[in-house]
Amino acid sequence: MTRFGRRGWIWLVALMMGLLAAPGCMRKPPQEIADANAALDAARAACAAEYASAQFDQAKGAVDEVNRLADDKKYRKAGKAAPDALAQAQQAQAAAGEKLAAAKAAAEAAVREAEAAVGAAEAAEAGKYAAADLAAAKAKLDEARKASAAGGCNQARVRELAEEAKRLADAARAKADAEKKRRADEERRAEEERRRRAEEEARRAQEAAPPPPVTSYTVARGDNLWKIATRTEHYGDPFQWPLMFKANRSQIKDPDLIYPGQELKIPRGMSQAEIDEAVREAKHHRWPGGDEVDDGP
Repeated sequence: MTRFGRRGWIWLVALMMGLLAAPGCMRKPPQEIADANAALDAARAACAAEYASAQFDQAKGAVDEVNRLADDKKYRKAGKAAPDALAQAQQAQAAAGEKLAAAKAAAEAAVREAEAAVGAAEAAEAGKYAAADLAAAKAKLDEARKASAAGGCNQARVRELAEEAKRLADAARAKADAEKKRRADEERRAEEERRRRAEEEARRAQEAAPPPPVTSYTVARGDNLWKIATRTEHYGDPFQWPLMFKANRSQIKDPDLIYPGQELKIPRGMSQAEIDEAVREAKHHRWPGGDEVDDGP
């Protein structure tokens, strides 16, 4: 020890420490490890965890193993395993890209269908007949639009929201159609009831109304003006026979002479004064034999 001196011993210790640090387990992590982790991060950002979950989980396991080896300072083994882990992460990213594009297209189609369903519900007057249902459909559609605008890995959620919006809109439209039909049926039944009542009232009025007045009469054998005026469907008063006589002067020259087959007019709508005058005339009429009629022939 004396021969080497203090400085020599220091140099010897430093040399031994350098020799101990020589194995590969003590060098810095290789670039391959960093690349594998970056590839896994890229796969995660590309939504591989959602749209290529099996491949992503496999790639993540491989990268985790690389990181574990590096943490144990087994850099050579970590460096050898890193390229395979990187390849798996890249494959997961590629697989996710295809599925994500398909999911986005499906989500956009679902949003369009929901928009069309809401429009159809509005056209069916759901705002009037199913306002709460239509409002719920519109709110859910707004959620779907916002989720779509946010992008990212939520395309399945966008589609789910849009499909729910369509379901609500379809329900609102069906409810509106049902309510309109119910009201139309109710109005139809009410109209039928009004018509039935009107017909019933008309029938009762017709039954209660007196028969229409007879305005003409065909003379039968044994008839005379007195007898014809007495009939209830004519005047019901024999003393009103002069009314018929005056109305039929064109074919009756003598009130005491009428003939079977003659078609006599039965005048209607005379004033009370005309009726009274006819009655006075009848009562002072001299029938064959020279007698006046006061209370009857």
